[in-house]
Amino acid sequence: MFSIIIPSKNASNLIPCIQSILEQDSQVKPEQIIVVDDGAKFNSEHILPKEIRWIDGTKPFIFSHNVNLGIDAAGTNDCLLVNDDVILKTQNGFTNLARAGQNYGVTSAVTNSVGNVNQTPKQGGGSIRFEPRTLAFVCVYLPRSIIEAVGKLDERFGVCYGGEDNDYCRRVVLAGYKLCIYNECFVDHLTLTSTFRGKGKSLPIGDTNRVFKEKWGVDMTDIPKC
Repeated sequence: MFSIIIPSKNASNLIPCIQSILEQDSQVKPEQIIVVDDGAKFNSEHILPKEIRWIDGTKPFIFSHNVNLGIDAAGTNDCLLVNDDVILKTQNGFTNLARAGQNYGVTSAVTNSVGNVNQTPKQGGGSIRFEPRTLAFVCVYLPRSIIEAVGKLDERFGVCYGGEDNDYCRRVVLAGYKLCIYNECFVDHLTLTSTFRGKGKSLPIGDTNRVFKEKWGVDMTDIPKC
């Protein structure tokens, strides 16, 4: 069993995100979905299935902390972390991603907009491709055994944009587990407006890099392959 954790403050993202999951993946039940709410519930709860679980998130929106609230709410389940601005495009994609991710540290879906170009669709290479350094947490699967081994997201990265995924992947790799990309699950990350920025815009990572360097002694953009 796995839980799908979606932190959200935007009903116009959350509704099509969840609808795509339930329409594309016949194996996923609404009760598997945990929404960590930071403002989306008021305009979406009456539209979405009543079995969805809602928990209150931190306001203002802090990604790492809200994801950790979802991980706690999932109990002993594995966790599929999903940004609210993605749309599942692959039939039974999340169920198959969960099966593929059982034996790895972090497993990512492929997508059309992501900081790590390795997470975009590639021809050849089979269903699984290994990533030596880091994965952007757009849509990733975390087995509960990995969460128990390396912990939850580091909330020191909550005060700035990003970095919690770089940090988590480094911890996973140093603990001896593999990062991988699953080619058979595609999520659209272009259609909906980003939770963090408008379309075509980027955000500075200076503060994030400072936190990362204080912890690891290296720049976030110069992560060794371990």
